[in-house]
Amino acid sequence: MSNNEIPLLELKNVSRTFKTEAEELDILQGVDFSINHGQTAAIVGPSGSGKSTLLYLMGLLDKPDNGHVLYEGKDLGAAGDAERSKLRNVAFGFVYQYHHLLPEFTAFENVLMPAIIGGKGNKENRTHAAELLEKVGLQERMAHFPAELSGGEQQRVAVARALLNRPKLLFADEPTGNLDTASAALVFDLFEELIRQEDAAVILVTHNRKLADKCDKLYTIEHGRCTPHE
Repeated sequence: MSNNEIPLLELKNVSRTFKTEAEELDILQGVDFSINHGQTAAIVGPSGSGKSTLLYLMGLLDKPDNGHVLYEGKDLGAAGDAERSKLRNVAFGFVYQYHHLLPEFTAFENVLMPAIIGGKGNKENRTHAAELLEKVGLQERMAHFPAELSGGEQQRVAVARALLNRPKLLFADEPTGNLDTASAALVFDLFEELIRQEDAAVILVTHNRKLADKCDKLYTIEHGRCTPHE
C-alpha cells in the first residue's frame, strides 16, 4: 500500500435527493467515505439502497446536493464539465452493470475505444488492448461483435475496456454479476494487478459477499446511510 497521506478519493457528508411529482426521496444522507492508493473497497447493501447512485457520485457522473467529493485532496465541487470529463477519461475507469458495449464495434474496438476517444489509438494502446483481451480469455473473440458474445463474455470485454487507460481509480458496478466463479476470480486478479502496477484503487459495488470480503475496506449502505466495517 502507498504511504500517500492524502486519500485518493474522499467523500465528506455527501447527500443526494431525487425529486418526483409526489415526493422527495433521500437516496443518500451524510455519506463519508475514503480510499487510498493501493486499496480495494466494496460497497454492499440491498437493492435500491443507493449503491449505484453513490458510485456515480464518486465517478463524477452525478453531483451531490450537499457535501464534498475530493480527488487527491482537491474538492471537485467547482470543477467544470471539461475538467470532470478529462478526469473520467484519463484517471478513472468504469465497469458498468450492463456492459454498455457499442454494438457496431468489435470486442477489440470496444476495448480500444477509451484511447480512440482520447486521440491515442496508437500501436502501444492497440497492443495493450489485445493483451487485456487475452488476459480475460477472449483472444479468440477479438473480432466478434457484442451480439455474437455471451453476457459473461461481454462483461469481460467491459472489464478489459475499463483497464485500458491504466486508471488510478476504477469503479465497478456488479463487475462479476454475469460471470462464473472462475471468471470472477480472474477479474479480481486483474484488479489487483492494476493496483500493484499503477498504485491505483478499486471501488466495487457488489452482491457477492465473497468478493466483498477480499477487499481492504467494506461499506454497507442501508436507508441512505453508509457504514464502514472495521
